[in-house]
Amino acid sequence: MFDPIAAPLATQSRRVVGLDVFVEADMPAGELGRLLVPRAEAAGFKLKMISNRGTQVFPSRGAETDCVDHWRCRFLCSEPDGDLPLRQIHQLLAALQTADVRWMHLEKLQEFDGQPAFTKAQGED
Repeated sequence: MFDPIAAPLATQSRRVVGLDVFVEADMPAGELGRLLVPRAEAAGFKLKMISNRGTQVFPSRGAETDCVDHWRCRFLCSEPDGDLPLRQIHQLLAALQTADVRWMHLEKLQEFDGQPAFTKAQGED
């Protein structure tokens, strides 16, 4: 069983496989997703999902939630061969910044010994 407390000290391998980028945007989830997909691909990422208040809202899984203008966007590296280079993180953040979307926070998504060390949103596969 994965122990998040002991993991950083006892791991054989550790790598960053993606990012959760929190953005502020005043638009529906579908519109935000359609805007971010090509920008992510240009930076070498795949937009896996967008969540709002802990529930996946893009791509839609049919869950109903009252959304606010603060979105968690989960980006996975398109070719996760090794640790995610800082240069690629910068490319993604630059591609996301528009007049209608402002990134405000990011979290690296890590794997310890091949196991995800991050949680999933409600409805995320």
